Amino acid sequence: MNNNLRDFYQEHCFTGIYSSTVPHSFSVGGKISGALFAAGEIKDAIPIIHGPIGCGFHYRYNARRRYLPVYEAECTNLSEKDIIFGGADKLRETVLAVSRRYQPALIVVVPSTATDMIHAEIRGVLAELQPLVASRLIAVESEVFSHIDKNTKKRYFRQWLQHWDKPETLGREMEEYKGCGFGELMSALVRQVMQGQPVASRTVNIEGFAWGAGGNLVIKGMVDTLRAIGIHTNCLLPNCTTADIVTAPRAQLNIVRRVRWAKGMQALFGTEYFPVTWPAGYQGLQGIVRLYRAIARHFDLEEQATAVLERQREHTLAQLQPVREFLGRYRFTVYSRSFGNIPALLDTYGQDYGLPIHYICLAIDQRRMRLAGSLPDTVELGIRNIYNALAKNGSKAQVIINPSAEELREIMAATDYVLGGRELAAAWPDARILADETLFTPFDFENYRKIAYDLAGKVKQAAPARGLMLTKFGYNPLTYPLLDTPAVTSSHILWRKMWLLRGASS
Repeated sequence: MNNNLRDFYQEHCFTGIYSSTVPHSFSVGGKISGALFAAGEIKDAIPIIHGPIGCGFHYRYNARRRYLPVYEAECTNLSEKDIIFGGADKLRETVLAVSRRYQPALIVVVPSTATDMIHAEIRGVLAELQPLVASRLIAVESEVFSHIDKNTKKRYFRQWLQHWDKPETLGREMEEYKGCGFGELMSALVRQVMQGQPVASRTVNIEGFAWGAGGNLVIKGMVDTLRAIGIHTNCLLPNCTTADIVTAPRAQLNIVRRVRWAKGMQALFGTEYFPVTWPAGYQGLQGIVRLYRAIARHFDLEEQATAVLERQREHTLAQLQPVREFLGRYRFTVYSRSFGNIPALLDTYGQDYGLPIHYICLAIDQRRMRLAGSLPDTVELGIRNIYNALAKNGSKAQVIINPSAEELREIMAATDYVLGGRELAAAWPDARILADETLFTPFDFENYRKIAYDLAGKVKQAAPARGLMLTKFGYNPLTYPLLDTPAVTSSHILWRKMWLLRGASS
């Protein structure tokens, strides 16, 4: 019982400090997880995992939305014999059973690794069954066998760094990649569900996924801001009903995080798209203005939108003045193990919130960079971006890479608060460490104002981390926030070498 309770509370402690990349990269994941997430967001759809029973059991607890298992997911429960003979009989049986039991508007069949490997026939079976059921039947088609190619992801990150201050350019020039389960399901909706519609003027669809922490708030803020400049939202994809998906081509523009399915929709229905592939590029008050001006340009509304946005920006800046005066009394250090978002944070923390940032500490472990598969000049490019951002903002903050224990001791003594760096809590229990807000990038002025006031409230309440549970665990500095135990460390590194480095030497 004691061991079980310890594991339970340890997991709940970790829930607050895991970044989204941890479950995304190292839990039960792969393409099924992304496809199942998207299918689970369709309000009147039932997903069927076409694979062994273990797939159905594990993927209900979905890594992409840890807060809510996909309870409605069904599975064809293929045995070894079923797989050998193609699994068509089990697929027919499951589709008919799901249709009778739930009577959903849409049934989505998601292939597993096993059915992908044998190239199981799915579309033909569904075509045979379609006249027998009222539900619309569609199949997700795998573009590649495995998840996104890791070499592509390395180049993808490098492109982010090259265009950190040009998000519009980045969205158009970003290299496409195959193997995203969410994208594959969205493409299936485009090809198998959507139907041509008369286009409604000044309307958009918004892709309802991958906007970071507070995703629902981010999207609501976007809908409200678009309405204020005269643009209305047709639907959120795929967070809607099947009928909404059918009429999605009614929109004049798609606002998307992934471009592959949007390009397919443009080819079929002529719907233009606006990519937001690097949300941090639109961070800060000026970033919000830039985002909606770029969107309004598609509707010839830029002049009208600019007037509205500038009024809102000036009003928000005035509302932030008390926060700026309060936060300006203290000295801050930014601590991070990642350098990609630091330039955008300098705009937010320095220009808008008025934080006096004295130090930027970057913990760049070359062993961890090798495990992450970073290209050789990625670190150099990221650090150069930080210095360029400091120059642009007129900041005199010192950049310290891999500070030693003595340097950290001096920095802590000269700093009132640390932004980020939760892993420091164990080694520096007297430090006042504030939760890092980088995952929440609001695209509206009201949420942006609320975050500033929330940060000020945390500064008022901040206390040393000496009594926190997370200081009691022994973390591995290479694989933080994983524990420093032989089993955890070795399995993590083995995973990296197998799936990220693809056999490259360490």
